[in-house]
Amino acid sequence: MELSKRIEYILKNNPVKPGISITDFAASVYAHRTKIHDLKSGKVKTLDAQLAFEISTKYMVNPKFLAKGEGKPFLDVPESIIADANTQEKRKDQWYGFGQRLKQIRESQEIRSGDFAEILGIDHLKLLRTEDRETEPPIEIIPAIIIKTNININYLFTGEGNLFKTDKQDLQIYTEEQYYYKAIPLRKSFSELGNMEDLEETEHVLIDGITFEEINAELEDCDIMIADFDESMQPTIKSKDKVLIDRSKTTIQDGKVFIIEVEGSFLIKRLQKLPGNKIKVISDNKEYESYILTADDNYKIIGQVLWVSKKEN
Repeated sequence: MELSKRIEYILKNNPVKPGISITDFAASVYAHRTKIHDLKSGKVKTLDAQLAFEISTKYMVNPKFLAKGEGKPFLDVPESIIADANTQEKRKDQWYGFGQRLKQIRESQEIRSGDFAEILGIDHLKLLRTEDRETEPPIEIIPAIIIKTNININYLFTGEGNLFKTDKQDLQIYTEEQYYYKAIPLRKSFSELGNMEDLEETEHVLIDGITFEEINAELEDCDIMIADFDESMQPTIKSKDKVLIDRSKTTIQDGKVFIIEVEGSFLIKRLQKLPGNKIKVISDNKEYESYILTADDNYKIIGQVLWVSKKEN
């Protein structure tokens, strides 16, 4: 699903204010109405990090769906909870224990309530009233917890399951650099790799900050291309998958995947360094045989493939 279609879907189906107008939506995420209109129409194809974060937190949007069209469109929060927050109905059975469990986690990590409210981007008094069970959690606290921390939101609501959704069993606070998106240029040909001109008019692919941090690359060294190769790297990489290429990584690491140019043709292969300045070119598809390249074969390593995003169905 293209970004324009995702924006249209969010406007129409979001669980907070379904069917919201472009004008009201734009105001709520601190954007100009024209910007939202252009995103919805497809005229603008890139979503900047700040706007992506505002949309995710205000409208319960799954960040990966917004960025790449992957996963469920909206965060996995019980519909009854969202409905109660919208209608301001007091159904304490739905909220019972939420604030108490949140307070226990915060205090166990020795974080002051004022600091925690600032981290989550919510009013300090609202947090205190939530923890003391004087009121139901404000609607904005739910996506803030999901996106900015590793707290298991289902545990807060039900008291069931693990406290945290990561292997680390202590509270993780994600910084702006981690939860903001990174916009990587989408290149249509190998000749465009590294071209820094006209970037505003170039389509970009958004990668969430945590994923990009795991990739361990510098933004200016990266490009994304749609794999348009043969079937030799299946099932790892299939036709039309998006691949992130780090142009700064041209030193062969055995078993890693690289883009190489051989006599004017571009290939995506695993490479293995051999004695005598030779490299072994390996396909993941066992129907394709490996072969050896030497210095006489006029090859060039373009960069290492660090990340693959599967084609949207």
